[in-house]
Amino acid sequence: MSGGVLVTGAASGLGRFLHGALGGKGLRRGDPLDGLSPEVIVHCAANARRDAGPEALRADNIAYTERLLALPHGRFVFLSSVEAAAPRSDYARAKAEAEGLVLTRGRRALVARCGALLGPGMRPNALVRLLWSKPVGLASGSVFDWVLYEDVLDFLRAGLEKGLEGIYNLVPSRPATLGEAAAALGLSAEWGAFRYESPRADGSAAAAVCPGLRRTSLENALIHAKGRSN
Repeated sequence: MSGGVLVTGAASGLGRFLHGALGGKGLRRGDPLDGLSPEVIVHCAANARRDAGPEALRADNIAYTERLLALPHGRFVFLSSVEAAAPRSDYARAKAEAEGLVLTRGRRALVARCGALLGPGMRPNALVRLLWSKPVGLASGSVFDWVLYEDVLDFLRAGLEKGLEGIYNLVPSRPATLGEAAAALGLSAEWGAFRYESPRADGSAAAAVCPGLRRTSLENALIHAKGRSN
């Protein structure tokens, strides 16, 4: 493939959603990279097996990012996590390390640090378990910055059009707790003891180019819940 858009992680979740909307070539885990020279690389998924251990996961993901960066390209977009700003887990540390590579070696690099993502084909998370009336496993006071796939897409389109570079935080204007979501949805749940709290991040720069990011986390949760019921 020469020119166009290359999207990684196209088998499921955000990668599949973005590939469907942006077109171009979608890569799945294990697909060869030989001969590819895309204009834009949108890297939004890991390339390791889900059952890989923490060190293998980190090594595989970093190696895959390095291979993508070695491709001839005009722009490199990396979908990261707000947890990368102050990593406290192997997942976040791998994201932070990959960010450093992208910002150093990627051409016209754009890093989008996303909050907790909501969209079709996503892995079941605490909000989904709440909607399914399953034990949630987290305390009702757990705090989330829920963001819709659609808003990530709108930000990327605007960012590419405007030539944005650097790091942007894709988070809602205000976080919400699982308990607030349950109350708004009229649901009850079997809560856990661990209280998760999403890292706070300034999303004003991203919201300036994507109006959807001005919604609150609770508003996004309700939109997602409504979409699942239709």
